[in-house]
Amino acid sequence: MPNNTVTPEPSLPEALRASVNASFPGYRIPHGKDIADGWTIDKPPGVFSFLCRGDFNGDGTEDTAIILISEESWRFVVFEKDVQGEFRPAFVARPKNKEEIGKYGEKQILSEPQQLLLRTVKKGETWAPEAGDDPNLGPMKTDAIELITKPVPNAYFASLIMFKEGKYQQVYLDPLVELPGTAP
Repeated sequence: MPNNTVTPEPSLPEALRASVNASFPGYRIPHGKDIADGWTIDKPPGVFSFLCRGDFNGDGTEDTAIILISEESWRFVVFEKDVQGEFRPAFVARPKNKEEIGKYGEKQILSEPQQLLLRTVKKGETWAPEAGDDPNLGPMKTDAIELITKPVPNAYFASLIMFKEGKYQQVYLDPLVELPGTAP
């Protein structure tokens, strides 16, 4: 029997939607038919695998990390919220291409945004990439963003983005999860 369940669009502040439209023409917030593959993992209602929220920079306001998509590509963006309630992109990243990832991962390159899942690691939590891996990071001084990648079935890679020394950084780098990022 086909699944006719309609995937709701995430409830996001209008200021965030306006910032997406102004800062990233041609990109959009995923919805409906975009919610496929890795993004369909069982989650509570209203929780979406392509976005997470938290006070990532430690300023007391809730920021949003989100994967934006276009017809040709996707971007991972951290939007910081200011005291006036406006959002601005503070970190922008894209998937690595075949030349950047090298021979090691040619068959495991991120080809679809649905291969990347986002999760908030809350302030005070300890984080480790995978069972038995080092390092254990924590307790977190601010909320952080876990990037979980499943490039092929039965493969799992993790990385962490933290606001550290005044900028967003991947503090645990996995070669398949490493996203070349810039501050806008």
